[in-house]
Amino acid sequence: MTKKHSTKKALLASALSLLLCVSMLVGTTFAWFTDSVTSANNIIMSGNLDVALEYSIDMVNWTAVDANTNVFDDEALWEPGYTEVVYLRVSNLGSLAMKYKLSVNVASETEGKTRDDNTPFKLSDYIEYGIIKNVTAAYGTDDRMTARADIGTASKLNVAYSEEFHLVGKTATATDTDVYALVVYMPESVGNEANHNGTDIPVINLGLSVLATQDTVEEDSFNDQYDKDATYTISVNSTNELVSSFENMTEATVFDATGVSLNIDTIGTTTDEIIVPTFSIPTGATVKGVEFKFGASMISAEATAVSDTVVFDECDIVTADADVTDGMPAMAIVGEMGTSVSSTKYVFNNCTFEGYIMLNGINAEFNNCTFVLSNENDGATYCSFGEYVFNNCTFNYENGTNLIASNTIYADSYATVVLNDCTLVGATYGNSADSTITVE
Repeated sequence: MTKKHSTKKALLASALSLLLCVSMLVGTTFAWFTDSVTSANNIIMSGNLDVALEYSIDMVNWTAVDANTNVFDDEALWEPGYTEVVYLRVSNLGSLAMKYKLSVNVASETEGKTRDDNTPFKLSDYIEYGIIKNVTAAYGTDDRMTARADIGTASKLNVAYSEEFHLVGKTATATDTDVYALVVYMPESVGNEANHNGTDIPVINLGLSVLATQDTVEEDSFNDQYDKDATYTISVNSTNELVSSFENMTEATVFDATGVSLNIDTIGTTTDEIIVPTFSIPTGATVKGVEFKFGASMISAEATAVSDTVVFDECDIVTADADVTDGMPAMAIVGEMGTSVSSTKYVFNNCTFEGYIMLNGINAEFNNCTFVLSNENDGATYCSFGEYVFNNCTFNYENGTNLIASNTIYADSYATVVLNDCTLVGATYGNSADSTITVE
């Protein structure tokens, strides 16, 4: 009996010891998982881009330039030999290194007619400008020709200045700054081709732009190339500025034209094939905030060496009327006519389409776009010869009385259409035998 009790006590003691060991193991394991090391010396900060522009007429007194600043003489009478010099100071007030371009732009312009034969002309075709870098003192009153000579090669106002400049980021002790002389003049070689008739007077309003973006200087864990594709953003405030900017674009650029309304019917050309105005946007451009108005007209993209994509952000595509001219809808976005498909990629982000839109000969992507009836109560989306992907779009054709297509969303003539997570209100979809439409 005593022996049995001793054995039981020994077994119990062993079990308790084992349990205690397990508890110790569990406690230790738990401690491993919750162990931590703390350092208070790691600080994460975001860099910022901040550019400042000032101007002077004497290199002594400097004035900050904003949207309402008159840098040039509004009352200037441009004639052969007339010259204006403005001194500019560009400063990098941000912590990031930046690259930038400086140029004169035509804010607005009115054509004149010549004295001899009433031929229309623009002052921008005859006025030239140039930029002189690293200026330390203002030119004297008799240094007109010296200032012009210091330019080197001048550019016409209708040609964008393409040279790129660089500034390092601001530090606690220093701000990187560039100083220039901007020389604008009409050459003495200009004759009566720019001499108006006294009634049709040419007028030009000059603007000044500094386009800045981040530079490839700062490094991450790999190299300094992560921001090499940073693009310039140009703010434009009128149709003339937008059209001129398109014409002078030399690299991928964002055009922020929020609030600008562009009537396609009054801009563009006609062809023998399609008797409607056509307006082209260069590929590589991103257009933001424009209201495009259509009557019987169309918009296309002009292929450039810059890119094969054109992007529309937060744009309104508005039907001016419901008329169909020569079999064409009130609005059209066309890459190639006929059966071919343009190599250009069209991307529409957060855009609104009003009325009947025809898409032909393009590959296009629509993200978070809205399609609604026009003020004439008609609407449809017709796709042909191309690939069309609609992501998270809304088609609201509820109570439409003049729906031109048999289905309000229709794939025809070898078109491929994908409706991905789209909302359809009063809208139907269909396709011809040679086309497909997929709803996901």
